[in-house]
Amino acid sequence: MTVKNDPAFAIIRIDADVKGDEHRFTVTRIVWDQALADSEVARLNELNAAKGAHYFWQATRAQRRD
Repeated sequence: MTVKNDPAFAIIRIDADVKGDEHRFTVTRIVWDQALADSEVARLNELNAAKGAHYFWQATRAQRRD
């Protein structure tokens, strides 16, 4: 079995009203395409702006086993 690290993009939510960093940040989704990450972050920021949540994406890697 071969393990590969593929480029991926984590979509992350920051909840401004939550105390404690360990609960403030949530990875909401992992996607394989940067354009999808961009559009999803824009959509979520527009949808949830009034709720005190902010979204961004972070480049990362995901392990895949073949």
